[in-house]
Amino acid sequence: MLLLLLSKGYSITRARLKPKTISKFTSFMVMSTIAYIVIFYHEQYAFDPGEVLYIYESLFGYLLVGLRLLAWSWFSYAIVFTLIHYPQKSAFFAKLFLVYSIWFISAPIVIMVATFVIPKYMREKIINAVELVIAFWAHLIFFVSFLQQNSSSSVIGVTLAKKLLFNHSFSHDLREQTKTFPFTYEPHR
Repeated sequence: MLLLLLSKGYSITRARLKPKTISKFTSFMVMSTIAYIVIFYHEQYAFDPGEVLYIYESLFGYLLVGLRLLAWSWFSYAIVFTLIHYPQKSAFFAKLFLVYSIWFISAPIVIMVATFVIPKYMREKIINAVELVIAFWAHLIFFVSFLQQNSSSSVIGVTLAKKLLFNHSFSHDLREQTKTFPFTYEPHR
């Protein structure tokens, strides 16, 4: 979800998304959540442990792979159109696309290779280990790429402070601070 939001430019080039985009994100997340609930329920109560050794050996595993490929296609589409509208951020979006396209596509490739190369009794452990290593590297790359301390050299154009404070300025006087925020606290007497 975070990668899809970043690919649309959320918090990088814009502070708000269009209502149509929000409804698309919401429907995709609801669809993904329902798919995972169905898969986990099916895995708990309907899998035959003699036939299905891990989740990707079933129809529902293929559904997960399909959802990941759908998310990758949406990620790619969103980055292309964000780059068309904001070409000054092309260096950031090019890195984001290259690194996280590998992340999106890695799971389907690993699953395909495992299906035809790795013996059945080793598949689940190897695939889980490979997925964990890939997730670790993806998180590490994300962390390192956003570790910049100086906001002027940062890629992100819409700062968190602007979003949280709605361009209100701070005052050292507590009364002045509470006037700028919509909720105030007044003690009972």
